Amino acid sequence: YVDSNAYQGALYDNGAGHLEPLAYARGLAMAAESAGARIFERSSAIRIESGSCPAVVTARGKISANAVVIAGNAYVGGLLPELLTHMQPVSTFMLATAPMGAARARALIPNDIAVADVNFALSYYRLSPDHRLLFGGGVSYSRSSPSDLCGKLRAKMLRYLPQLADLSIEHCWNGDMALTLTRLPEAGRLDDRIYFAHGYSGHGVALSNIAGLAIAEAIIGRIDRFDLLARLPQRS
Repeated sequence: YVDSNAYQGALYDNGAGHLEPLAYARGLAMAAESAGARIFERSSAIRIESGSCPAVVTARGKISANAVVIAGNAYVGGLLPELLTHMQPVSTFMLATAPMGAARARALIPNDIAVADVNFALSYYRLSPDHRLLFGGGVSYSRSSPSDLCGKLRAKMLRYLPQLADLSIEHCWNGDMALTLTRLPEAGRLDDRIYFAHGYSGHGVALSNIAGLAIAEAIIGRIDRFDLLARLPQRS
């Protein structure tokens, strides 16, 4: 399953999969727009106004709505400080190697699976369509990148896959995820018309979509799934 001597054993889940999150987000945006949604990028919210007609205030205008959904997760910032007491923004890091070619990629991970260990701060990796290795690992609770991020992440990669030592690192980046104390997501209402969900603790690609479905149902009056999600324990 993977050409590595770093593991004593593994659990293989053939009911799972992996995907490119950015491509998925773009696909969701296209689907939303085709259904009539309007998306305004680079339009930061400054303030949320509550009440019978809630509104989102930006630097260039105000949008009134029947309902407001706060889905900023680790990037909610100072918009709603009360939400920040329930989650910890944490930076995590990734790299992409130079392309290694199709034959070498197949030898490295023959079935094109995604791999993750079970350490507290886990390492995880998979192949890209153009035969790079995408490797992630490590966290920073201060949200600052360590010095020589690429070098340290490359060294961690080589502990699992030393045969990649000849490959250059072409891309290296970080992003924030939101941890909760329980590692369970949190959802709820700030009032009758302002909904929130956050704290996916590293599992946001799947869990944020479940939360989005539950909130959408709640807005149109079907509250069972949302209330179930909101009953998960929430601790500051």
